[in-house]
Amino acid sequence: MKPDRNKEESNLTYLEEAEEKQGSKLPENVREKADKPTKLPKKKRAGGKESYRPLQRN
Repeated sequence: MKPDRNKEESNLTYLEEAEEKQGSKLPENVREKADKPTKLPKKKRAGGKESYRPLQRN
């Protein structure tokens, strides 16, 4: 299977295939996670601090 351009769509189709193989529905929370786009890791600054932390100036 070649990588899908739409990540969310490929997640959902993967879940649907798994449901068919299992013969039962997967838990709702798993399906909700697949609906949401994946979180990107936080970008780090040169100093190694996470970007969500504001720089403190004196």
